[in-house]
Amino acid sequence: MFLAAALIPDTALLVPGAGGAADAGAGLRKAADEAVGEALEGAERVVIVAPGSGVYLQEPPLRGALGAAGVPDELLAWTPPGEPDAPVPEASPSVALFLLARHLVRGRPANLDARVQVVDALVPSDEHARRAPWLRELGRCLVDDSPTAFVVVGSPSGRHGPDAPLADDERAPAYDEALLAEAPGMPGWTRKDVLAHIEFWHRHSAAVLAGVRSGVDPFPDEGADFDINALNARVLDENRARPGADVREGEEASFKALVSAIEAATDGELFGTALVSWLDGPAAGVIGADTWEHYPEHVPQLAS
Repeated sequence: MFLAAALIPDTALLVPGAGGAADAGAGLRKAADEAVGEALEGAERVVIVAPGSGVYLQEPPLRGALGAAGVPDELLAWTPPGEPDAPVPEASPSVALFLLARHLVRGRPANLDARVQVVDALVPSDEHARRAPWLRELGRCLVDDSPTAFVVVGSPSGRHGPDAPLADDERAPAYDEALLAEAPGMPGWTRKDVLAHIEFWHRHSAAVLAGVRSGVDPFPDEGADFDINALNARVLDENRARPGADVREGEEASFKALVSAIEAATDGELFGTALVSWLDGPAAGVIGADTWEHYPEHVPQLAS
């Protein structure tokens, strides 16, 4: 059973010591560590998916090491996870093993580290179509009946400027924009447009919740004649010129802001009815419509 997934950057800098005395990866490490910790909540099995020299599955026990990246064990501030004589995967999945080891000693089930599998996946672009059915079947097999968390190592946006975790690559901005292009099933929309659309509805929910707390209607024009299609068209037009990176950051920030607003609200503010004259039903109903009931509509565009 698929439980959750954490996407972490493909860089050895997530392991302290890999970059020398200057800890350039501290910020990335903190974010990656939090993402892995959240994905592991309730997990009984972990699958690491990372770039490799082909497509193959490695079973536990495994040992993490960064020798393949030119970093010997003695330079690392973290003890390499696993038994000394265990097989060592390539550098990318090893980074994930280091992060996982940090959590496997923080009250996780003692047998979880014995259920960590690694999928090294590098498929040449000219083989995508041919290998896709096999890869989908592999994915289905990896998600068994037990709650399974995925740690995905990759850096589609990691090569921007001299301070990026990977080497600067002038092709990166165009590649990132292409990733956000062409939303299937939504003619005239790009993936970037869909993310901006989701960002707007996150902010809509946060504003409604703030309005419940203050008593002030944040959207006085949303009356009986409210046209959601017209509003979505306006949001689409207003966000068309935004760079892809800005949309990515905005959507992530809007989600975090909404989560913070929900956590700060009382049960009465979330689930109470008739708290304000301009809201028909509880604020939680609006939040649901804007988020978990809304997301499935756009999975085909963002997951394809």
